[in-house]
Amino acid sequence: MCVCFLQNGNLEARVASLEADLASERDQAKHMAESKEKEIRFLRQQMADQMKEYQDLLDIKVSLDLEIAAYRKLLEGEEER
Repeated sequence: MCVCFLQNGNLEARVASLEADLASERDQAKHMAESKEKEIRFLRQQMADQMKEYQDLLDIKVSLDLEIAAYRKLLEGEEER
């Protein structure tokens, strides 16, 4: 009978240890997932900022191209005179 109680106690201690390990692993996984989500949000914000900057630069380029075309037409008109 004593052997059964010792074996049962050892098994219960092992189960408790495994449950603690599982809880620790779960906490680590949750922390890693939260960290990755934070990194994804940061990268998405960076991407949105870069897209806005790109759009602004593209708008400026189009405006400058139109202005250059207008001056080119004026110069061509002057050359024809």
